[in-house]
Amino acid sequence: RDWFFNRLEPRFEKLRADISRLNEINYETLQDNSLNFDDNLYRSIAPELVAVGAGILLALLLLYFIITLYINPLNRMLEELDYNRRYSRPYNYDVNGDDVLDSLNKGITDLTQSNAELKRKVKSLTSHLESK
Repeated sequence: RDWFFNRLEPRFEKLRADISRLNEINYETLQDNSLNFDDNLYRSIAPELVAVGAGILLALLLLYFIITLYINPLNRMLEELDYNRRYSRPYNYDVNGDDVLDSLNKGITDLTQSNAELKRKVKSLTSHLESK
């Protein structure tokens, strides 16, 4: 009994106090880290936001160039072809460049000119036949 109360119990109480103090230190450290967590969260999200923003910007630039180089010339060709059919106006559109759109435009120009010549021939033949 003497050994337990005089020797073991004081050491046990000291050990328990040290463990309690260590738990308090851990809790305080965790609390400080949790307060800093918000700042670190925004710092870790910032590069991802910049990367996503740059990706969206590059996609918009690519979309702009595709629209400018391909879609707008095709729409203009369609408008000119529509004017040619409706008002018998000559097809007149030039595509800048030396690519597929340019060869398509040349093909459309040739077709509309051939169509206009055939219409003139049919008109002259019908007027010639009516005059007889």
